[in-house]
Amino acid sequence: MKKLLLACSLLLSLPVLAETNVQGNIELSSEKGVERHYYHFGVQRVHSYSSIAYRVTNTGTTPLNMLRATIGGTNYGASTNCRTLQPGERCSFRIDYRPFFEGYHTGRFILTFDQDSHIVVDVSGQAVR
Repeated sequence: MKKLLLACSLLLSLPVLAETNVQGNIELSSEKGVERHYYHFGVQRVHSYSSIAYRVTNTGTTPLNMLRATIGGTNYGASTNCRTLQPGERCSFRIDYRPFFEGYHTGRFILTFDQDSHIVVDVSGQAVR
C-alpha cells in the first residue's frame, strides 16, 4: 500500500480577544484515513476576529489531489490555496472565527484529498460582549 504523508504546520497562539495565529504539526498517512484535531479559539468579544493558519506539505512520493474543503458551524469561515500537491510542494488553509452573537460556538473543517486521506479540525470558541 502506498504511503502518503502530509505534514501540516499550524500557526498557534493563545486567542484572547485578539487576532490569533497558531503553530504546531499534523501528520497524515493514507493508512490512517482520517486525522482528527481540535482547536479552541478561547473567549473573545462579539464582532472580533481570530484565525488559525495551517501549512500542508506533501511528504509522500506521489501527487496528492485535494478534492474539497468544507467548513460547518455558525461564525466560522475557511479559505485554502490547496489543489494538486506534487511531492515536496506546500499549500495552506485558514480557519476564521468571527462571532456575531454571544455564546459557545462549534464548527468542523474538513480537508479531503484523494486516496481516502482527510484532515478534520473541530473548532470551538466563546463570544462575550
